Amino acid sequence: MPLRTRTRLLAAGLAATALSGGGFEWAAGQETTRDTNGTNVLLLGRDTRAGLTPADKERLYAGGQGCDCSDVIMLMHLSGNGQWASVISIPRDVYAPSLGSKINAAHSRGGTKLAERTVERFTGVDIDKVMTVKFTGFEKAINQLGGVKICTRQPLHDTRYTGLNLTPGTHHLNGAHALGYARSRHNTTNGDITRIRRQQRILANTAGQVLTSGDLQHPERLRKLAATMARSLKSANGNSTPDLVELGWKARHLQLENIEFATPKIANLGHNIPGTGSTVTLNQQAARQLFTTMRNDKPLHTTETRDTTSALDRDTRTVPGNALGCDGDQRPTTTPATRTHTRTR
Repeated sequence: MPLRTRTRLLAAGLAATALSGGGFEWAAGQETTRDTNGTNVLLLGRDTRAGLTPADKERLYAGGQGCDCSDVIMLMHLSGNGQWASVISIPRDVYAPSLGSKINAAHSRGGTKLAERTVERFTGVDIDKVMTVKFTGFEKAINQLGGVKICTRQPLHDTRYTGLNLTPGTHHLNGAHALGYARSRHNTTNGDITRIRRQQRILANTAGQVLTSGDLQHPERLRKLAATMARSLKSANGNSTPDLVELGWKARHLQLENIEFATPKIANLGHNIPGTGSTVTLNQQAARQLFTTMRNDKPLHTTETRDTTSALDRDTRTVPGNALGCDGDQRPTTTPATRTHTRTR
C-alpha cells in the first residue's frame, strides 16, 4: 500500500530543497488530501537482464549491463466514472529532489516501493496500484495480444542496439520487434524523449485492440484475459490477476479517443547535478498544473495544438489515443517488419 501519510508529511519538508536542485517536486502549500475519485496506476518498465537466457539476450538485443532501474515510467489515471483515462509519461532522466538522483534510479535503490514513493512525492498523485514489466514480459504481452500495428513515416534503423529496422509504412510487430521499437533511442535527436511517444503509441494501439475486442465487457473473457496478461505484468502485491480484472472491469466503457496521452513540459534537457550528471528538469508551473489536474480526476485537455511527431516535447501536449496510431501524415502501406541481427550488445 502507498505510504500516503509519510508522503504528505515529506512533501512539505522537501519543498524547500526542490527548487535548489533545479527539479520539480510537489510543493508546499498545495492541497494534498486524497481525491477518492478514480484509480491511479503506476506502470514501470524495468531495465534488467535477470533471468534472461543467452537466447533471450540475442533475440531481444539485451546483452548489455542492466541497472534494474525503471526506464519506462507511466502514471495512468482511470476516471471515477470510467468514461475516460489519462496517461502521463515521466522522462526517465528527470531529476527527483527527494531521491537526489534521476527518478529512474529509485527502483534500483529500493525496489517497487521506493519507486512508487518517489513518484508520489514527485507528482503529488497518490498511487493505488503498481504494475511492473521486464523485457520478456513485454514481449510475451504483445505476443499474447496478437502483436501490435505501428506506422512510421520515416525509416527507423537501430540495428546495433535494438535490432529495429523499419521501412516507411504500417508494420505488424511481434513482441520482440515491438520491444525494439519501444527501446530504441539512438536513431533520433533527443532519443529518450522521442521514444516516450513511441511507448505511448504502443500502449494506445494495444489498448485499442483490447477495447474493440469486447473482452472487458464479458466477465469470463475478462478473467481469462487478465490471467493471461498476469504472466507478463506483475503487480506489487504479487497477485496480478485480481488487479487486472478490477482495472479491466472499471475500464470496460472506455473508448480509445477518450484516453489522453501527455508528456510534461520540459525546462532543461541537460541540467547538471554534481554526482549525478546531466538530468532533465520540468517546467514547474506546467508540471504542477498537469499533475494537479490528474489527481483532481479531471481530463488533461490543453489548448496547445502541436505536431504529434515532434521529436521534443518542450510544451505539454495532450493527444488522444486514436491520434497516436501513426507518427506521420503519409498514407501508409502495409509491409512486413524486418530485423537485422548483429553482434549482441
